[in-house]
Amino acid sequence: MRFIASKHNDHANQLKDAGQFDEAIAYYQKAIKADPIWSVPWYNLGLLHKYEHDWKESLRCNQKAVKLNPKELINNLRWHST
Repeated sequence: MRFIASKHNDHANQLKDAGQFDEAIAYYQKAIKADPIWSVPWYNLGLLHKYEHDWKESLRCNQKAVKLNPKELINNLRWHST
């Protein structure tokens, strides 16, 4: 259910921006549960783990995002590298 997943992902982004990382993780996980084949929350969760220096979990999440949608991840990487 992409609509629900999108709402959870958006809320997680807001929480992340407010520095509420634990709560953001919970909402990214809700987004993943609502739509497990959507790569965006996996990618965002990986970024959050990167910000927390949890490299192993960041890699795991980003590898999952790549597996689900390699083209979308390339676009995200271009966005974040600018």
